[in-house]
Amino acid sequence: MSRVPQLWLFALLALLGGCASDGGRDQPGAAGVREAALQGDLRKVLAALRAPGSAGVGLPADLAACIRARLDPPAWAPGDAQGMADGAAAGASDASSRALAALAPDALAVLAAFEAYWRGLLLQEQGPDQAENDLLQGIGVMSVGRQPNVFITPDAAANAVLLRRTLAGTLDALPQTTAKTQPNGVPMQEGVHAFIGASHGLIDLLLWRSDEVRSYVVALPDGNVSVMVTLMKEAAVHGWLGWATCDIDADRAWASAGELHVLADQFDVDADAFRAGQLGYYGQQQWDTAQLPTLEPAELEYRASLAVLARSANNGYAQSWLKEQLALAANGRGEPRRHAAYWLMRQLGKQLFNASDIAADDARWRGQSAATLSAAARTLLLASTQHVRAATARSELGGGPPVGYFLPD
Repeated sequence: MSRVPQLWLFALLALLGGCASDGGRDQPGAAGVREAALQGDLRKVLAALRAPGSAGVGLPADLAACIRARLDPPAWAPGDAQGMADGAAAGASDASSRALAALAPDALAVLAAFEAYWRGLLLQEQGPDQAENDLLQGIGVMSVGRQPNVFITPDAAANAVLLRRTLAGTLDALPQTTAKTQPNGVPMQEGVHAFIGASHGLIDLLLWRSDEVRSYVVALPDGNVSVMVTLMKEAAVHGWLGWATCDIDADRAWASAGELHVLADQFDVDADAFRAGQLGYYGQQQWDTAQLPTLEPAELEYRASLAVLARSANNGYAQSWLKEQLALAANGRGEPRRHAAYWLMRQLGKQLFNASDIAADDARWRGQSAATLSAAARTLLLASTQHVRAATARSELGGGPPVGYFLPD
């Protein structure tokens, strides 16, 4: 079963540098660890951490120890909840360690199954088929019984949905090992919340202690859309990328159909990073799913990225966004995000200063204000909507299917 790394709708990642080296030694460094994790192969990182005299391999000692503890853990005895908790918390931040320490044995068992799944794939000890079925078997015995061959598609996102449905009763509110006391002296049991989805081609897990759910009306060039957001607090597990890198790198927001989850302490909800980068991107994808359901991945990325820029009001954020797109841009539908960035920047350059290419070092990009970029993005987004609808009308008039693409190949 083949795998193509994919994002949860809106994750915007900067390009990552290669491994650092020091006098010929294999020194992963922080950038190398991030890159290796996103490429799905941490074998060289673990080998460097195991090597005699590695002494940090370009990382702070506590960070190196944390990553090795997660990739190369001791074998915990069955039912050793304290051992699993200690292993999960190894090297984590103080806040994460406290949250992990409070997890009940059942929650730790779920986490241990996901850790084994992530470890097997990232060290390439298992293929996706076997790893995914082992994941279900690892937690199925305590919730739904053994269900072999549940994963029937080559799509990690679809398999995550299957897993969520299978484990819905178990993961809705796992109990805590400790209880708080209410003002009247009556013990109060808290729950741990869980979310399962797909991130970069792997099935992901988030665990957090408390949250706040808000509804936002997001104004987009095509109209308004309502977005439900869960602001997660006291997070214990930040997804597989945060787990594998000990939070060198981690997504800050996750989305699936109908829900958007963000780490509350990572966003100012009044800033463009949230208003534009999260609500704009996810809101446009939600609108497109309902109104233009046949759009292809590159077209979805193109329109969502334009929505981010259309909602931008801060010059610094807009310029930062431009730099990311310029660094990402590469023609070719095999990588939808890169293809979308290529044509988006090409169209912006043509509209703003009649550029025939998208040279990243063109000084004219740096002179564009957020207001100017926002207006141009709105124009391009509305034009793409009109194009798709007109092309679909022509196609259906001749008995053809709806049109799902408009970017050149």
